[in-house]
Amino acid sequence: MDSAIVRADISQVLTRIKTMTASGGIAPDKVLQQAPAGRFSGVLEAARNSLQSVNAAQNQMETVKNAWLSGEPNTSISQVMLASVKSRVAFEGLLVVRNKLLESYREIMNMPV
Repeated sequence: MDSAIVRADISQVLTRIKTMTASGGIAPDKVLQQAPAGRFSGVLEAARNSLQSVNAAQNQMETVKNAWLSGEPNTSISQVMLASVKSRVAFEGLLVVRNKLLESYREIMNMPV
């Protein structure tokens, strides 16, 4: 892959995450505060909360989409698109974090003892 394309993709994802954070869509401070220093269980709890947040965004998107498809008059296509984008950005952000964690784990495992 071309590194310029990868950087552009990462830059777009980070911009989306910052936009959602500013609009109140994602609250990273709450997730980060739940991981006490020096405890792996805190990291697992933060990961679990992040997964639940992404799952909630995806469930909300499905609910709005199904409401629009069934013809509910108070559901607009813009609501469907907004929920879809929020869900996608949350998932892409989760993938970025996962990839960074895996990269860090591999780096630690390859360190000489």
